[in-house]
Amino acid sequence: MPSVNAVCRELEAVFPDFEKWLLHDAIFCKSEGSFTYCGVFLELVHFLSDRPDQPGEVWRKLGNVVEDMAKISSPAKIPRQDDLSEAVELCFLETLGGYPEISENLRPFLSQESLRMLDLDIG
Repeated sequence: MPSVNAVCRELEAVFPDFEKWLLHDAIFCKSEGSFTYCGVFLELVHFLSDRPDQPGEVWRKLGNVVEDMAKISSPAKIPRQDDLSEAVELCFLETLGGYPEISENLRPFLSQESLRMLDLDIG
């Protein structure tokens, strides 16, 4: 499983300004300034809410990253809070579902399983 820093680097490859966001605007970090997988993906939702007008190619790249990371899980049989796939599903996709102006841009690039998680927030 990639480290939290490796996940950040992959997301920064799609959104170069995300690194600055994490350094200066982050609110979902631990007291000492580090992040969990969940914290990174919650930050990404807030980052995107300030930047919903991305080109289609950027949404496609993000969709590829999200789908790749959603497939990575810990070997534990019980879901863990620090599990990457759980963070993608619960902290990113389910939360993103509450932001239709963003989620509609990403929707064409997600699998059926990811779309189910995205739609959990819709009442």
